[in-house]
This record gives sequence, C-alpha cells and structure tokens, in this order.
Amino acid sequence: MAALTKDRNTPKRDGEFVVVTPKDGVTIYAGSIVAIDSNGELVPASDTAGIRVIGRAENYSEGQPVTCRKGVFGYENDGSITSADIGSKCYIVDDQTVGKTTTNSIEAGVIFDVDDEGVWVKIN
Repeated sequence: MAALTKDRNTPKRDGEFVVVTPKDGVTIYAGSIVAIDSNGELVPASDTAGIRVIGRAENYSEGQPVTCRKGVFGYENDGSITSADIGSKCYIVDDQTVGKTTTNSIEAGVIFDVDDEGVWVKIN
C-alpha cells in the first residue's frame, strides 16, 4: 500500500472487548480469565505454555462465541501476592487464580490492588 494522499475514514473499535469462539469441547465460565491458544482458539487460562491471556469471559459457553473484556478484575490470590507487589506483573495459576510466580509464567496482567477480596488485575 502507498502512503495516504487524502483523508481516510479509519474504522474504530474501543479495544475493550473482542468476541472469540472457544476450542471444541471446552467450557468457558462467565467471569473466568480466558486466553488464546497457539491455534487462535479460546481456552480457560491456565499455567500452560503457548497461551496468551486476553481478558475476562462475559458469558458462559459450550462452543458459542464468548465476549472477552479487558479491564481491572478481582481474582483469587494464591497467597504469594501482597500490597508490595502493586504495579508488578502477576501470572496465571488457573482461570480464577493469580500468583507472583508460576511454572510457565503466563502473564495475567498488572497488579492494580490487593485487598481482602483478592488481587485486582489489570488485563490489557
């Protein structure tokens, strides 16, 4: 493509959510942390090499498309994260739990806050 020589009506999306179809046979629970696998299919987040976290599932699914939202969400703390970790990255333990370190270091996001409810994670 050549550089523009006139105005362009560039399409816009807010970047807050994307709709993705889950991998065959996979159940996605609303509120869970979800990821894309190496085939571009949606899976529950886990400490599995080769996946990338993309957001929180907005709906339950057994094969239907799932709305995946970015933002700041409260998840379970595996016990390793404290308020001293605010601003640091955290990693996936499972689809509802994050930790300071894990085997495969699948990044969940950045620790926004830590309180009695758990860890508030900013998922980009």
